[in-house]
Amino acid sequence: MIARPPLPPGPLLIVGLARSGVAAALALRARGAEVVGCDAQAVDAGVRAELEATGVAVHAPSDGVELLARTATVVKSPG
Repeated sequence: MIARPPLPPGPLLIVGLARSGVAAALALRARGAEVVGCDAQAVDAGVRAELEATGVAVHAPSDGVELLARTATVVKSPG
């Protein structure tokens, strides 16, 4: 197995919570990162529940600007 480099200190802000953003948020949480997500649109209730159940705080609809002061790293969803 290839050793993975350590994650940057959190919290990490995922901007965009469609498929790839959700996948990134879940993968980062699985590695133990503190993750917050935002999306300009409303997030499906099932997706929101899945993210929140893993410890990802969801801010949607929101552009996330108010979250930047508390964020160490921003991850833009490629979608």
